[in-house]
Amino acid sequence: MENKIFTQQIKQYAALLELKGENPFKLRAYHFAIEAIDKLEVNLMDLPLSVIEKIGSIGKAIALKIEETKEKGIFHQLKNLLEEIPAGVVEMLGINGLGAKKINILWKENNFTTITQLLEACENNTLAQIKGFGEKMQANIYQDLLFKQANSAKLFFSKATIYQQMIVDYLSQIIDNEFIITTGQFRRKLEVIDCLQIFVAIDDNKNKKNQLVQHLDECNFLIKNKQGTGMFVWRGELKENALKVEIKMPQKNRIGSEIYLHSAGEKHLAKIEKNKTILQHLTEQNFNKENDVFDYFKYPIIPVEAREGYAEWKWIEDKKVPNLLNINELKGIFHAHSTYSDGKNTLEEMVLACINLGYDYLGITDHSQSAFYANGLQPSRIKIQHQEIEDLRKKYPNFYIFKGIEADILNDGQLDYEDDILKTFDFVIASIHSNLKMSEEKATERIIKAIENPYTTMLGHST
Repeated sequence: MENKIFTQQIKQYAALLELKGENPFKLRAYHFAIEAIDKLEVNLMDLPLSVIEKIGSIGKAIALKIEETKEKGIFHQLKNLLEEIPAGVVEMLGINGLGAKKINILWKENNFTTITQLLEACENNTLAQIKGFGEKMQANIYQDLLFKQANSAKLFFSKATIYQQMIVDYLSQIIDNEFIITTGQFRRKLEVIDCLQIFVAIDDNKNKKNQLVQHLDECNFLIKNKQGTGMFVWRGELKENALKVEIKMPQKNRIGSEIYLHSAGEKHLAKIEKNKTILQHLTEQNFNKENDVFDYFKYPIIPVEAREGYAEWKWIEDKKVPNLLNINELKGIFHAHSTYSDGKNTLEEMVLACINLGYDYLGITDHSQSAFYANGLQPSRIKIQHQEIEDLRKKYPNFYIFKGIEADILNDGQLDYEDDILKTFDFVIASIHSNLKMSEEKATERIIKAIENPYTTMLGHST
């Protein structure tokens, strides 16, 4: 269980308390606790209650909630609120433009309890008629609802990692880890995940499989799909976000075939070999091990991430499979924020962390002066930072620190420093952080002008 799980639950609890009208000072304590946990370099799972409660900004009450989450997956105060407040109202907390006050107007004064009601109110133009909303807010909420609808029950790989580990940890309570096998989109490391698939390699024993199914039925963060669950598969979804979950128990003599089938893209499986598609072969043939599949087709071993029906066929033809880029081959970072703006670590702490990772360089790019909300750097502070970088270069001669900045792109496409300041940096990342609702034409002109600036080196988070 990672620290993110604890911060997510505390954050959700604070948001629900705000809906209930809790004292703002008490809510602030929860936000301070979240910040404290985010800064920890150790896993809370490894710390006893007596240590956790002494961590600054956490205290005994929050420490007890963390301890209960360790044991039960969720602390009872949060569980009670989730049962008390309609699920649709909880979901509204994730909609851009809706804070606790607006949600209470919808929920308590206008009886909105579902996202469907909110969507219909936007489509019928009745949300704009509610006091405190208006047509502009209605349009923004509607746009966000449509986006979420199109991407519902999907997670980025990084977020899905948390839930994947939660499921594996839960399964490992009754099954040895060596028999728990991650497959599907997660194993392929797709950027967007809409289903988490895990194989459990247990004996072809009905009682053991029934025991596993019962264990999954009792999981407090999963909801079972009764129609989809059978002898060899448990299907359901995550309670928190409806992401699909499949726990499969393949027959032992077919486990290699099934792992391969669930670890490749459609185009890869559609390849014709020996007058049949790979999919047909794997459906008909029983392989005990995944590597037996490669032997059968006389293929070199293809990395899971590359089984998508593209480059791998050329590799097979050339009888040479290149090594995929490894994390150890990364040489440095070019977008990093320090405590000079909104980062959590000092320059030297970041340098030491990079050295420990085996990196050769670090590009510091704190926020620029327009980002006042993130403690952006005024020209006088840039000079101070540059002097510290010079000092650190001397202190760590085998590691290079680049002087960079994440400059804001203003509405007209200009960067938010004069040229005589921009030229003092080794590189400049140009980013948009404000006025995000321009027309496509104006936004494009804005970006192009920023790119044309001779001091712009990179474009930040362009999507």
